[in-house]
Amino acid sequence: MKKLSNLLQTDSVMLHPFMRLYYQYRLRAKGVVYMLHRVGELDKNGISVNENMKVSPRCLEKTIVSYRKQGFDFLSLDELYDMLNASKKQTKPFVVFTLDDGYVDNYTMAYPIFKQYDVPFCVYVATDFPDEKAFLWWYALENYIQQTKRRKEDFEAMRKQILTFPQEGFVDRFRQLTADFDVDVQKYVKVASMSWSQIEEMSKDPLCTIGGHTVSHPAFITLSEQEIRTEIEEGVRKLESHIGKKVSHFAYPYGSLNEVNEREYRIAEAYGFKTIMTTLAGVVTAETNTNRIPRYMLFDDNYLR
Repeated sequence: MKKLSNLLQTDSVMLHPFMRLYYQYRLRAKGVVYMLHRVGELDKNGISVNENMKVSPRCLEKTIVSYRKQGFDFLSLDELYDMLNASKKQTKPFVVFTLDDGYVDNYTMAYPIFKQYDVPFCVYVATDFPDEKAFLWWYALENYIQQTKRRKEDFEAMRKQILTFPQEGFVDRFRQLTADFDVDVQKYVKVASMSWSQIEEMSKDPLCTIGGHTVSHPAFITLSEQEIRTEIEEGVRKLESHIGKKVSHFAYPYGSLNEVNEREYRIAEAYGFKTIMTTLAGVVTAETNTNRIPRYMLFDDNYLR
């Protein structure tokens, strides 16, 4: 049997997220930030790595209701920042909801639920999504695996390789890797992304925070320092031009130690964002660095391995 402390640092299905947070409280946790990507029904025939980026509307609603019944507060990112800087006194445990990338179901599925329950949330938008320029290679790769009847393990091995590709010539390298299958680069972004009008509409709601997530959603480890700065600056500039507000919060694309380390931290922190999110698992304590906030991924009840 694994030690409880080890289980708490994983996305183990052995522990319900509420119990995980309860036990973490004994380690001086104040709350948790949840990371979501998509809200929609799971496809049992899909590749689990991709499907696990979804939670069903029922699961999201149940999560909100359960935390509310247990007396948790729901904080916006500005409130989280104030709490971590001791300008906001937070006596109750709290939950923060964040969604990465800019999928259309954030608007069609998630937004109505957050609105119904009066729960603040943040959507981190990579601007190539609403511009319909993003290459959602993880879905192209899934289609490739399915069409060529390869295994789940092949998907994971190829995904790991793709994350090391430099941005220059990325699509060409992907095509070389999947040479026996004709990939439609634009197929997925056109149906999966929010529009600028949807982003602008949500941004007017006090419940919604729009955060920076670069332009093209690259793995920072593959970029030069100037390329990272360009991705951050151009992404923020475009968002601000559309929503008419300052973008004060940022999340690293991918955001694990495989893609972000001290160099990447240093570059992003220089922009003075109120908060910066990673994808490192953990809860929020009084000592949490506002520039390196951990998040737990919210998994659906029907979590796929």
